[in-house]
Amino acid sequence: MTTFEIISQVFGAFGLIGTVIGDNQKKKLTVLLAFIFANIMYALQYVFLYAWPGMIICIIAIIRSIVYYQFEKNNKPKSLFVLILFLLIGIISGGLSYQDIFSTIPLLSTLAFTWALWQSDLRKFRVVALIEPIAFFFYDLHVGAYVGMIVTALEFVGALIAIIRLDIIKKETSGGNDNKV
Repeated sequence: MTTFEIISQVFGAFGLIGTVIGDNQKKKLTVLLAFIFANIMYALQYVFLYAWPGMIICIIAIIRSIVYYQFEKNNKPKSLFVLILFLLIGIISGGLSYQDIFSTIPLLSTLAFTWALWQSDLRKFRVVALIEPIAFFFYDLHVGAYVGMIVTALEFVGALIAIIRLDIIKKETSGGNDNKV
């Protein structure tokens, strides 16, 4: 393994920390802050692997999370225009950075995640957060992000724990819905 590959794996591990923290939050603002951090780490991971489609998608995810954070922080109503804009940016960047069939995985994952973060119901977000690591596992395998593969497996477990802890057990014990923001 080269020095750059080792450095990339370290960034991937820090990305995992941010992702698992984000998945297990009850407030959308905290979720978004954690994902900003995580995507910065993942973008750096892909830079060191020369995996440009993954890096580009992470940069878009950082910008998207910052914009969504501003909407949430200022209690502004969600803008359908902003959702469509980020979906279109994702599609265009995915087309421009296309390398092979595997380079569509970050694109499709980001489109789903863009929609999920736009939702008010964090349960919908957590379901997508459960599916996304499965897709990125195969992308990471393809580009050589070996720690990323472990990270995505752990992200899957973290998202599953969040769904059980925050959506299933809490709903059964409280009978309420604390997942709206």
